[in-house]
Amino acid sequence: MTEPILYSDKFIIITTKNLTIKNYYFPFATSFVIPLIKIVSVDTAEELNLGFFSLKSWGMPCSNIWFALDFSRHFNPKSKIGVIKVENQMCRKGFSVEDVTGIDVLKKAWRDAKNL
Repeated sequence: MTEPILYSDKFIIITTKNLTIKNYYFPFATSFVIPLIKIVSVDTAEELNLGFFSLKSWGMPCSNIWFALDFSRHFNPKSKIGVIKVENQMCRKGFSVEDVTGIDVLKKAWRDAKNL
């Protein structure tokens, strides 16, 4: 049975159970699917006060965040950059959204999945 899609754009898909980060893995740009219940935290680059050198178009910059592909990331507001921490993984995951409501939808879906 297919889960209802709560939000979708060219960077991510959010369902009631999973976050799919598109163009995540280097060099083939395949997607990474994360169960919402495995996510420990959801933040924006703005909330984390990430500087220019803490962001990257694809890969890992001078931080412990692996960013999915987005060549325009440095030209977008930091409120459109999401960062999640996943259980038992040292490296956080970074991604962009086309609309800031994508981050809000993710936070709500995550809280609902975790019963927070």
